[in-house]
Amino acid sequence: MGWALTGGGGRTAALRRGLVRTLSRTPVVARAALHAASPRLRPALGPRPFGTSPVGLPCPQPRDGGVWFDDTLGGGFALVTLDPAPRGPDGPRVVEVAPSSTCGRWLARYRACAVLVRPDRVVCGVARSTAALTRLLAVRDGA
Repeated sequence: MGWALTGGGGRTAALRRGLVRTLSRTPVVARAALHAASPRLRPALGPRPFGTSPVGLPCPQPRDGGVWFDDTLGGGFALVTLDPAPRGPDGPRVVEVAPSSTCGRWLARYRACAVLVRPDRVVCGVARSTAALTRLLAVRDGA
């Protein structure tokens, strides 16, 4: 499989790009790609907070009003939250989502009021209360 995605020379790469471009425009393939599950990333050391935690999972990337959620999150760390959160000059970008939105329902599935998302869009922290949110931001800021 790896060779199929990366092997070959210039002509093979051009053919592969054309094929991927064509397939990604097919509604069935595009829908499947957007809903495909990625394996959970695990920490190398320490406890593994799996089960009812979204830690290690990629943040959902719905398209809302023609804008991908990834573009809304920006380039650095982001705090995706259902409730207003403190915004500091050096803190993560705060993105409030509606409970009825795709991300809001995703947070509710994990009983979370907020998640901290790394720049690679993998969840690295979860808060289930206001107190937990304060602790999560303190850990992120190095306090």
